[in-house]
Amino acid sequence: MTLLAELKVYLSIESNQFDVLFNQILDDTQIQLGSLVGEVINPLPNQLQYVVIQVAIKRFRRIGSEGMSKESIEGNTKEFYVDDFSEFGYIINSYASLIPSDDSESGRVVLY
Repeated sequence: MTLLAELKVYLSIESNQFDVLFNQILDDTQIQLGSLVGEVINPLPNQLQYVVIQVAIKRFRRIGSEGMSKESIEGNTKEFYVDDFSEFGYIINSYASLIPSDDSESGRVVLY
């Protein structure tokens, strides 16, 4: 199943109306994840697909509320993480530790 198809299943969306937007969100999420682990991630390994899908869901649901940390409408309050990847730090750190290093200046990613 493609990332796009999996994202649409999670969001219960069957139409193709948002496909361009979904693909952009997925691409941006993969690029940002690659910067966190210190390498271009292509193809995306299975152990990181979950992270990309879950962050893409957060980003889609937050459209229109970008830049806010909290939104309250008629008694319904939504709070957003400042860092979309923070709750997946242990997965990202685990993957980053598996990447072989050729130089002595490479480091490790630590998310709090």
